[in-house]
Amino acid sequence: MSDEKWYETHVAHKVATWVCFNVAVALSPFLFGIMQLINRNAAVSGQALFGSGQLFLVSTAIAAGATGELVLAEVPRTLKLAKLLVIFGCVASLLVSSLWFADAASTLGEIPGANGADSGNHSKPNGNIISNWSWLIFGSTFLTGLACIWMAAATDGKKIALAELLSKATAPIEAAEKPHGT
Repeated sequence: MSDEKWYETHVAHKVATWVCFNVAVALSPFLFGIMQLINRNAAVSGQALFGSGQLFLVSTAIAAGATGELVLAEVPRTLKLAKLLVIFGCVASLLVSSLWFADAASTLGEIPGANGADSGNHSKPNGNIISNWSWLIFGSTFLTGLACIWMAAATDGKKIALAELLSKATAPIEAAEKPHGT
């Protein structure tokens, strides 16, 4: 690495920004959930916080944002397959998390006989299973999202470095072309 420290690189800035503003902010409502549980003298547990599937929504938002970053990025021909696989991983996480949340949310408040229809199946989803799987999906979404952001930032950083190199290279030419006295 050059004289720059790791945190001064373009890629590190993009990744840190994504982690702070996309991931951490998306997880911040769970702090409110912890405060609610504490205020009600309830046990703070994974099932209490994540058992209704909101972490699936966080995963969906993270995957969508990261996918959008990489879809717009131009990558070298040698990285086209990697780009496709990373986008596929993010989209798969997005679909699984959004559909799983839709299923969990549709059964959480189900009332037998509501709206005149009685499906006969009124079992509520297991909050512990939802909590565990939502963390697994979140972890895979975080990793694929991180790969999207890294790849987009790395290719973007190369474009920036190339633009800086070209501007430095053309500066003497532009200076020589200017008439003296202007």
